[in-house]
Amino acid sequence: MIREKEEESNITYTETEEKENEKKPSLESYNFLVREISTDISFESLMSNLENDYFTIPKNQRNYIWSKEQVQELAISLIKGFPIPPLYGYRNKDNQIVILDGQQRLISLYLYYKSKFFKNTSKQAINLKAILKEDKIENETAFERQLENTYGLKDVEYQLENKNGEKIDITYKNLPSKDKRAINRAIKVVEIMVQTEEDNKEDIYYKIFGNLNQGGTPLKNQELRNGIYQCDFYDMLHDINNNNEKWRNIYGTRHKNSRDMELLLRFAATEFCFELIDEKFDLEKKEEKKTKIIAGKIVKIPQYENSYPQLLNEFSKISLSFDKKIIENFKINIQKFIEKIELQPQTKIENLLLESLYLASVHIKGNYKITNDLIDKIKQNNIYKNCTRSSSSSRSNVEKRLNFVYQELKDWVGDKNEL
Repeated sequence: MIREKEEESNITYTETEEKENEKKPSLESYNFLVREISTDISFESLMSNLENDYFTIPKNQRNYIWSKEQVQELAISLIKGFPIPPLYGYRNKDNQIVILDGQQRLISLYLYYKSKFFKNTSKQAINLKAILKEDKIENETAFERQLENTYGLKDVEYQLENKNGEKIDITYKNLPSKDKRAINRAIKVVEIMVQTEEDNKEDIYYKIFGNLNQGGTPLKNQELRNGIYQCDFYDMLHDINNNNEKWRNIYGTRHKNSRDMELLLRFAATEFCFELIDEKFDLEKKEEKKTKIIAGKIVKIPQYENSYPQLLNEFSKISLSFDKKIIENFKINIQKFIEKIELQPQTKIENLLLESLYLASVHIKGNYKITNDLIDKIKQNNIYKNCTRSSSSSRSNVEKRLNFVYQELKDWVGDKNEL
């Protein structure tokens, strides 16, 4: 699979964060059973199941990015009998198979089946989540028609070049019936089933699908979360990430691996998990874990164990039970923070600083703006530099960074109020 060109962003990442983002949760202490149910489905039956809402792609999963040439290569593989990697997914509460590995192949096979391709796709990826979603197709409209209405489809010709260099038309609708029967071979769909008595099913799915790499681009941490932790809270974050114009100006171009979404998640996770006591954030591990009441249940607040992926996974699991009031409170705090930021054009700001400023802003009330003057003042200070230069994810450095930025913002707001 051809990798996309990396989008530009106003957010900078350190090497330490890159390595940290690749960590996967350990399953060593879990007691569970994983089963694979493999089903061989003929090409035409697979396409029929897709049209009839049997499969779905998580609403906020990776966009469709394949080119017409890539669809053609997949069609040639189908015709020549080359192996096609399986589709992997899990079954949701509506008895649909949620495809987490193989969505590019699934949609590409459908485009070939319909002898179509998208119009005007050279500058942006196709977002199929509004159509392949975890509920019934709106108004029972045919899947193909929804693709046409939403993005525009065009008739195309798919070709195969023979050994003499001649172009042969392999467009599906133009094939003779006998040739269609010949390529109506089985394609494997693997359903992953997890049986566990513990409250850790999402962790296990995360680990399993994080390990999958069937010839394409592996899903990154936040892309996995987008598929596994689907809930109203995540929908709220995605709405801000996709539709808040000022946030897009602050962050830059939408990130292909959802790092912008991950940063918003980090805002909420630090607010939920990191408590301010006596004007200090104390992340040191306590013997007695603190709790909160969520949806009438006692929930242990995740502790920071030198790993953002672990913290975000634990927080995401808790977010599945957030009610509308909790979600709205997070939404208000994030939107208020975004509105406070007034930066000069083309200003680049690292995510560690944005995260620290967000958490500080939750506790420092007032009608103030976060400007380039404050950003430069913080970034030039050696205390901030030392706790972000290396091992930026260690508990001690996270704690130092949060406390330093909190005090800087507090002083900044105090100075402005005095004026």
